[in-house]
Amino acid sequence: MAFQCEHFVARYEDEAATQAPPVHRMMDMGVSVGEGTYATRVSSYNPWRSLYWPITGKSVVGAPSFSESGRIEHLSALGLCRQGSAWFSNEDERKGTLEVGTFADLAVLSADYFTIPEDAVKQIESVLTLVGGKVV
Repeated sequence: MAFQCEHFVARYEDEAATQAPPVHRMMDMGVSVGEGTYATRVSSYNPWRSLYWPITGKSVVGAPSFSESGRIEHLSALGLCRQGSAWFSNEDERKGTLEVGTFADLAVLSADYFTIPEDAVKQIESVLTLVGGKVV
């Protein structure tokens, strides 16, 4: 939906788009949810483009994708990317949290994800990334 919402709406109408997928409702029900980029399949490697969708409810071109009630606040969306995805890859003991004994890669961002206008989230970039203690 983040990348193809306009085509989905054209085929199934607006009402169907407001329910597809029901991420917020799934989270409320305790269903495990992860967030990612699908990098080489659908989108860029930039996770901020992917995070733009659940917090704004809009596709990357700005088309409304789902209702206001389905939107997820910034911290929860980031948690889906970190902890949710680590759970799905069975790496939640080593990834997704900042605590002793877990991987602690680091990214210095071009903007503050928590304070910039929501429409600017998809434009965030890493200006420095460390993985395993090395600049990548």
